[in-house]
Amino acid sequence: MATQSDPTRLEAAANWRKALIQAGWFETCATEEVAVTEAMGRVTAESV
Repeated sequence: MATQSDPTRLEAAANWRKALIQAGWFETCATEEVAVTEAMGRVTAESV
């Protein structure tokens, strides 16, 4: 299992963040962080 310090995982999270921002999912930085955390949690759970 990858750790938070894994560069590939961090890059994937950054790419998710960019894609979701471009899709207009976020209106504020606060909701952005929550949504990214939730999205990454779902992806991690589904990939296990």
